[in-house]
Amino acid sequence: MWPPERKNDALPTTPSVPGLRRGGITAIDDLKACQSALEKEVAERAAAGIGARGERSDPYPFVVDLRGVDQFRTLAGLLSARGHPARVADKVLGLIVRYAERV
Repeated sequence: MWPPERKNDALPTTPSVPGLRRGGITAIDDLKACQSALEKEVAERAAAGIGARGERSDPYPFVVDLRGVDQFRTLAGLLSARGHPARVADKVLGLIVRYAERV
């Protein structure tokens, strides 16, 4: 069953986005605070002249329904529901876990 049990409680909170933790689990409890922080970041980049043309703050940099401690189990279930064999989920999720361990 994915993911292998891991605890991310000791990971630091990213200062610019309240509630967003670095690591393998997207732990955002307050979407309104996150949206406000993203709006501020986009405005700061635009003011500094480094924002992308047409950049908006409304698309989140994560999938809202795939956040929290069960995000990998949910993703595995969605892959299975679409008919993907377990080996595909193992490969996809294994790559995600290995990437998360590096960052």
